[in-house]
Amino acid sequence: MENFTLAMPATIEAALAAAQQADAKFIAGGTDLLQLMKDNVERPQRLVDLEGLPLDTFSMGADGARIGTLVRMSDLADDPTLRRHYPVIAEALLASASPQVRNMATIGGNLLQRTRCGYFRDVGFPACNKRQPGSGCGAILGLNRLHAVLGGSDYCVATHASDLAVALAALDATIEVQGGNGTRAVPINEFYVLPANTPQRETVAGIGGGRRRGRGRPDPQGAGRDGRGRHQAVAAGRRRGGAGRHDSDPGGADERGSARRRGRPAAQ
Repeated sequence: MENFTLAMPATIEAALAAAQQADAKFIAGGTDLLQLMKDNVERPQRLVDLEGLPLDTFSMGADGARIGTLVRMSDLADDPTLRRHYPVIAEALLASASPQVRNMATIGGNLLQRTRCGYFRDVGFPACNKRQPGSGCGAILGLNRLHAVLGGSDYCVATHASDLAVALAALDATIEVQGGNGTRAVPINEFYVLPANTPQRETVAGIGGGRRRGRGRPDPQGAGRDGRGRHQAVAAGRRRGGAGRHDSDPGGADERGSARRRGRPAAQ
């Protein structure tokens, strides 16, 4: 891991200002970014710590739920109100990672983790258009049974790892993004972009934002039958939307086409 500086802003505005340099990235729980830094996939010169910002609340209202980007995955999964009105979200969270990771990982970090595969995570494989645009895609001609069947391109067939994004897509959730140009709301099904010929660009957020809150419609029955059914319909195609980069806007990930093949990258 390379040296970096750490900024600990007390306000959202200060966090956005601290992340203006091109090689800065936001960090919250760090469960994804720190691993990528240890693998030399990500090499930020500055980290902007979001932990002190007031973005860790969950609330219910007449128009649905609002989930702060810094809410811990484990805290949200255990919330009785969420479990009653949005069981599909709780189930998706509990299906994600290990208890130890869920205790650290945040909702925003889960949605904005990098779309990746074994080739992306291993710098020993030079061909990765996501890591190095124009270098090729090692997965296309390698072992790719865990890669995209639908929605990929000749440049990238990686899939996104967020089970939560699938649940939020089934609920027609909206992501609120705040950047230097203000705040905007983006439907989650429009937030993630397909790889096309620019797989390094993973969301419509681009560079420059930072605050996200999810909003969705509760299951009126409380038991989540409709929510669960829609989740299964989406997951059957493995429409793994999700997150992306911890850039100057922790935004950027691909909504990859789904249905994955099983396998792992070939050793060369």
